[in-house]
Amino acid sequence: MNKNDSKKKQFLAFGLCSFLALVLCMVALVITVENVEGTQGGNEENEHPASKTELTDNNIEIAEYLGKLVNTARSDKFVKTNSYTDVFIENDSVAVDGKTEGADRDLFIYLKDRVIGTVDALYGDDAVGTFSVADSKKPYIDLADEESLQASFSVGQTDENGKQLLDDNGNIVDEGFYYITLSVAPESVESKAVQTAFNLNNKISISEEIKKSLLPDCKAEIISADIERLTVNAKVNRLTDEISELCIERVYNVKADLEFLHGLSVFGEKTVEFKYGLSEKFEYFYAGVTFDAHKLVLEKGAEAQLSVNAVIDNDSDYNVKFISSDENIATVDEMGYISAIGSGEAVITVELQYLGEAFTDKCDVSITKAEG
Repeated sequence: MNKNDSKKKQFLAFGLCSFLALVLCMVALVITVENVEGTQGGNEENEHPASKTELTDNNIEIAEYLGKLVNTARSDKFVKTNSYTDVFIENDSVAVDGKTEGADRDLFIYLKDRVIGTVDALYGDDAVGTFSVADSKKPYIDLADEESLQASFSVGQTDENGKQLLDDNGNIVDEGFYYITLSVAPESVESKAVQTAFNLNNKISISEEIKKSLLPDCKAEIISADIERLTVNAKVNRLTDEISELCIERVYNVKADLEFLHGLSVFGEKTVEFKYGLSEKFEYFYAGVTFDAHKLVLEKGAEAQLSVNAVIDNDSDYNVKFISSDENIATVDEMGYISAIGSGEAVITVELQYLGEAFTDKCDVSITKAEG
């Protein structure tokens, strides 16, 4: 096999690994791909792979850990974040004048899509792209000081009863991940930390928009719109301490007096109660490039190939190139092969062009005179 064939085969060694509905692709040049999710080998004792951070069941510790990861991602320009908002009203929560069945209730269920639409509009459209640090769509989580906070985590996925899910080989499903849940008691919703973390300062706007959404068929007077449940669910890579997914869910209990108008005036005035939920999901994609070694010593006339890892989300184009600071000392080709030309020092830079950003890393190369 000649050197060119060898270089091509090494350069095309790619690996894919799955982050549930999202996919992160680790592209490796020269060396085989490192699996960023961690391996799920058939360990007979079913021991977990070593985590970068080992969690305990302490509420504060879990909240601080998750808050740090979210806020690190918020400030990292290398992160691409997709966000999705889902607004829903549970039909079985709807009651009219205290009744959970009847024509009045069916009429409101018919009108509920207006409520869903107007609340959804307050939060904007689903967003896909690279968000700036200051972008308000990027979530903020800091609940570590809340006494009413309850937190739990599992290694890998669990069923509805909290039992770990196993694959056909007896290995834990998604063993390389923490699944974290934070919940806040409703009585704490007025605290500043909770208001900030869950963006609850638009409660009045939501009530006003619900009123507008029911016109011209109903005149609504909101009696109360109280939060029943606040939860955060997260998926975190245990081996890298990088957040992969975050879902913030709020469920409100709403009570309103409705006066039906115009063609619906035969229904008169009714008191309606219902629950609506707002679920915001964020997906994180990380990008970057690194050398496996940042120092290299070669004799003059020698050749070597640099090992680098580029992390990308596989839905976008990218380009990797190598640059030598002094080609009289060392040259480098598009595959990362270095040729030691003369004695001295040179810096080799690898550059990943991706998502409109340039990610770089450097390797210091020393060329010595050949012995003898």
